Amino acid sequence: MISYLGSATELLLRRYELPKPHDHNSILARHESSLLSEASQSLSELQSHRDLEYDRTILPLCQPIVEAIGHRMAYDAAVSAGVPRCLIDMYVISIMKLDPSWYSEIGGVGRKERYKMEDKAVTEVGKRLEEFIHDLGAEPSVTAPIISDRMWDDFVANLPAYDDGARGLVTHMPRTTLARL
Repeated sequence: MISYLGSATELLLRRYELPKPHDHNSILARHESSLLSEASQSLSELQSHRDLEYDRTILPLCQPIVEAIGHRMAYDAAVSAGVPRCLIDMYVISIMKLDPSWYSEIGGVGRKERYKMEDKAVTEVGKRLEEFIHDLGAEPSVTAPIISDRMWDDFVANLPAYDDGARGLVTHMPRTTLARL
């Protein structure tokens, strides 16, 4: 906790600067800039950054500021690395959910628009999910049978079946019986 408080305070006191956003107009860059401006304005109205008023007005903003900086930097890195747009859009909408009041009131993106953005991103990612999983090379690490049709078919074929009889014995249905169901 102390590290982000100190980092944000040092930044607000202009003791260091951050790398500038690649796209100043991106919603995440605007969010970061707005939070920094709000805190800087509040700080300029105080006598010192070492009094109780600072603790009450600025410290609660420190964690959201540091997180907003990290979100924007991750966004910039993803764009620079050529991450597919639908994955970036999915990331952005997930970040927008963390501070929906700012994105609605200041960012100008209302709830309905956020829902539409999310639906569009989820739909596009869903269409390309197998491609993304394959590109990650995650298959050797994934043990869930739903990862492929073959694994799913094998899983279902080996599920226990329960007899209707009074004893309720567990039996394994042969694949051919299962296919007819």
